[in-house]
Amino acid sequence: MARATYRLMRTRRYRKAFTLVELLITMGLMGMLATISIAGYYGAVRGMTERGAAQDVVSFIRLAQQRALIDQVPTAVFFMNRYLAQEDPDTGAPVRMVGEAVAVRMAGRISCISGNYLADEYADLERTYPVFESASAAQKSKSGFRLYRMVQGGSLENCYSTVKDYVKKVSLPTEDILGLNTTTNANIWAFEKTEGDGNASWRVGDPYGAEIASLRLPHGYIFDEGSLPTKLGQCRGAGKPVFFFPEGLSYNATAQSMNFSSVSIKAYHPGMNTSERARTITKSDLKDD
Repeated sequence: MARATYRLMRTRRYRKAFTLVELLITMGLMGMLATISIAGYYGAVRGMTERGAAQDVVSFIRLAQQRALIDQVPTAVFFMNRYLAQEDPDTGAPVRMVGEAVAVRMAGRISCISGNYLADEYADLERTYPVFESASAAQKSKSGFRLYRMVQGGSLENCYSTVKDYVKKVSLPTEDILGLNTTTNANIWAFEKTEGDGNASWRVGDPYGAEIASLRLPHGYIFDEGSLPTKLGQCRGAGKPVFFFPEGLSYNATAQSMNFSSVSIKAYHPGMNTSERARTITKSDLKDD
């Protein structure tokens, strides 16, 4: 009797345990569910990032349009991709490319070009920009800014020049200013081009402007179209610039009256040097709701 009772208790104890096969199946199911959940999570995050980036670009373009309407001065948005030297904070992988957009406001027209100098005799440059004070101060200053040639058409590399961050009074031939056949020089304030990036082909009468706002896409996203930069710090144009002119515009104006077709955002994979289109912004996205 005692022996039978012992066998019955041992049988019941064994029946309460899981077999190795059951444990493996359970662990496999848990792993599959975890994989699906993680993939869904990252997919949702990627979708939100892409939607947010697209909305930021739309808002940025509308900002440039509003500045043209309020200031009654032409503005433009240039799209570009820049080569960076930093790491992705999420993956630790180097981010070699990032998309940027720059809003430019027209400031005047070039009236004189001589060597590395660009002058606008009809603008008070010395009241708008820092002025050259001494050779020592100029040598210490290595920074500069981009002077954009606001003419539709052409690549980004041909629509701006890097100039020093101050203006300088220089002696320029009068014939360059007034178109006269004379050797008389005049002292006027002018921008001085540097050896930085950009190689604009300036002509007398070209409208010029400086950056008023900028936008950078999230890490790992670039603008579509155009060639990618290959050197550190270099940037290349991507997509056609958007120009806004105050003439004929109203506060209900839409992108239908602008020279804008579309611009696309792409997800860039640094390790594989590949990219895939994520979002495309069209004229309809810029319409007033």
